[in-house]
Amino acid sequence: MIMICASIDIGTNSTRLMVAKVENGKISNKKKWVFYTRMGEGLGKDSVITEKAMKRNLDALYKAKAICDGSGVEVIWAFGTSALRDAKNSQDFIREALMRTGIEVEILTGERESEYGFLGVSQSFEEKNILIVDLGGGSCEFIAVRNGEKVFAQSIDVGAVRLKEMFIGTYPADHSALAALKGHVVKNLEKTFKKNDMVDLTLVGIGGTITSISSMNQGLECYDSEKIDKSVVKLSEIDDIYNGLVGLEIDEIKKIKGLEEKRADIILPGILIIKTLMEYGDFQSITVSDSDNLEGAIAYKIK
Repeated sequence: MIMICASIDIGTNSTRLMVAKVENGKISNKKKWVFYTRMGEGLGKDSVITEKAMKRNLDALYKAKAICDGSGVEVIWAFGTSALRDAKNSQDFIREALMRTGIEVEILTGERESEYGFLGVSQSFEEKNILIVDLGGGSCEFIAVRNGEKVFAQSIDVGAVRLKEMFIGTYPADHSALAALKGHVVKNLEKTFKKNDMVDLTLVGIGGTITSISSMNQGLECYDSEKIDKSVVKLSEIDDIYNGLVGLEIDEIKKIKGLEEKRADIILPGILIIKTLMEYGDFQSITVSDSDNLEGAIAYKIK
């Protein structure tokens, strides 16, 4: 049986759409779109999605629905992550989304989000002993896999947008603010797992910050999923990228080759989160996966 499916990830920083063919349980002919909608903007103040953020995300969902209609999509699975989990008025968004587009949005638990990430990475990785890190705008999911089986999954409220709003007011970023951000990440990592939990695991990363790191490291003029998927970035290279960003004005960051301009204000905290994780777990490199929770959502629904 062949079916055209779509998955939509409504995240803290962006809304992403994937349209794909599913045949005999296998996903192929993937096409992806991203809309920078910043659902989590200002959410840390009172846990309420602002009217502007609500409109941006509803507009993006309307555009995604139009793409699906034009692509012959038969079924759409849409889900929200950290920002919708945290927001007091998330049900307002869900009602409006259903009314305007006919799309039902499911709010994922951190555990389910990690399951989607695991299934997504499993679509392209044969490595049996890995630690998957899924860094988003509002949260970070960790999935430890040993002998091909998931043995650990945890979601923590450490994300690029969340920590940018918590610690970085203006650019160039203040060194004391960056030190405080790093300390916050370390405390959360210490609560999540011991360093021994990561022994002999290959670090695999998914999410916009991590794919951006690979794109910047390669100096890509345009995003190329084939060059991103399974690329390896060394900790020393991440150090170089990070050190090159510290001290820059936001307009200077926007000009960096390989970086999407609309991600400029959150890339520094995002890179610092990944850098801190790698130092904490003594990882010397990270392997980047372009298959993530979009693929994972479809894999979960059709299994």
